[in-house]
Amino acid sequence: MKNNDHSKFFSLGWIGFCIYIAFIPLFLTADFFYSNGNSEEEKQKQLPGECISGNCENGYGIYAFEDGSKYTGRYKEGQPVPQQGALWLIISDEFREGAESFYLRANSVEVGDNYLYAEDMSDLREAVNPYNSMSFTNYVEINCNDASFRSLHTKMYSQPLAQGQVTASSAELSLAFDFMAFSETERGALYEVLCVEVEEFKINPNVNSIVFKLPQPRINNSFNTSVSSS
Repeated sequence: MKNNDHSKFFSLGWIGFCIYIAFIPLFLTADFFYSNGNSEEEKQKQLPGECISGNCENGYGIYAFEDGSKYTGRYKEGQPVPQQGALWLIISDEFREGAESFYLRANSVEVGDNYLYAEDMSDLREAVNPYNSMSFTNYVEINCNDASFRSLHTKMYSQPLAQGQVTASSAELSLAFDFMAFSETERGALYEVLCVEVEEFKINPNVNSIVFKLPQPRINNSFNTSVSSS
């Protein structure tokens, strides 16, 4: 089955429903990041996970949460150093018939006047040639009014989870992307959900949101994941 056939095979409503379900574990991740608990033991009880690469005590490492989300960045005394890492929220491990895992960067969704802006990432099961990339990030512009989106900037990396060397970027390759309808790709299901959720966020911004970029710094948050697009 070709990729286009595969995306048409899934109804947008069904994928959207699956992604709504996928967001449930993210609330567990949010509880871990924004818990008022004082001890590490309390936090581990809320959301167990493990360090899967590097040094998650005092150095640079990758921590995998039980829900599949990953935190990549620097740690000091077992705690992420504010603004020196990225929390990637797992959306699906089975994109493109299992060819990739799909993540949304925490607190990357910015609410503009007419568009939403977000950063997501794909981890690939096999390297993409000719760039020999194992992952890539997308900074996307989302038009909720006509259910479409386009990539504004893409970076490809030599290792999973946007690690290693940047092997190529849309800026270097002088690529320009057209708007695509949500229904044309599995990614559109995530953007559809964001368009629904943003309406509530506009009315009542949640300071503990793990998805939307907050209008002001979060207070007492040692896990500050606010980011700017890189």
